[in-house]
Amino acid sequence: MSIQYPFYELIIVNDGSSDDSMSQLINVFNLIEIPFKKNTTGISCEEIKTIYKSSIPKYVNLTVVDKLNGGRSDAINCGIIFAKSDLVLCTDADCIIEQDALLKMVRPYIQATEREVIASGGIIGLANDSVIKNGILKEVKMPKKMLPRIQIVEYIRAFLLGRMAWGHINGLMLVSGAFGLYSRHRLLEVGGLDKDTIGEDLELCIRLRKHMEDLKEPYKGLFIFLKFYVGQRLLLILKFTFHSEIVGRVAYGKQCINIESYFSIKNMVIWGSSFFRIGFSLN
Repeated sequence: MSIQYPFYELIIVNDGSSDDSMSQLINVFNLIEIPFKKNTTGISCEEIKTIYKSSIPKYVNLTVVDKLNGGRSDAINCGIIFAKSDLVLCTDADCIIEQDALLKMVRPYIQATEREVIASGGIIGLANDSVIKNGILKEVKMPKKMLPRIQIVEYIRAFLLGRMAWGHINGLMLVSGAFGLYSRHRLLEVGGLDKDTIGEDLELCIRLRKHMEDLKEPYKGLFIFLKFYVGQRLLLILKFTFHSEIVGRVAYGKQCINIESYFSIKNMVIWGSSFFRIGFSLN
């Protein structure tokens, strides 16, 4: 709620939680029920129970949606449905956003002239042992334990430098689901997030690129850092299996001929060699 931006709306989706989340939100922000219109966006989500707005003037930009459980993708689709702005920022509940982050994320959309920006991502780092007060990161500290320290080094080596380089040739394959900004009308055109897939952020970005290639419109995606999850290489192979029609196809331009093919082959080789090393060590 302390983000520095002229206008924004914060939509909190309670995805059928069984704890006291809703009662706490109602009490803290003095939420009151409001009527809502029927969904006509073309994106579906689980049944909406109630929509709330805060009666406190300084929280006028806060909307809380209480719905039946449908999973993360379903909850984000719900937020997209009720969003009123042209851009939609998707983030996780455990993320701490710097106060000027939204200003930096929106800038590429404003400055874009020749190619449309379809997605924008930001730096994601570890907050282990850092100083956090009132939801604001006050001081960044190196984790005390060795494993998080190794993870930070690996993030910088494999993703920060690598992803910046891929961004220069418009070769970034995804914007992390933990912190990604999208054009709402493009999300509506592709039907929002897929509720029946694992790694919905990766699948969404592949589908957005495919959609823009089908439209024959110039585009680009901006990203600085990719948050790494265990199993990401296998996941990438699976996503290209679902969208195999774009790999190596002239109709989808150089991006899909070169970059998608490169990522598919590279990650299959790395994934396969990892299994070979594991099998070799066991023997």
